[in-house]
Amino acid sequence: MKIVLRIDPDAWRVGFEAGETGRPMTPCPASLDALSYFSGWIEGEAKRQGYEYSAGTEG
Repeated sequence: MKIVLRIDPDAWRVGFEAGETGRPMTPCPASLDALSYFSGWIEGEAKRQGYEYSAGTEG
């Protein structure tokens, strides 16, 4: 069994920006994929706290 996970880049970016600017994790906007949003939020929050950003799509 192969599990495939697809991240919606638009939802991820919205979540990343929310985390990076210190906005609360919830609620996730209803129009967005929650997994993608929360994944982005976690990365943005980590960047805000000083961890190095390395998702590969940013320079």
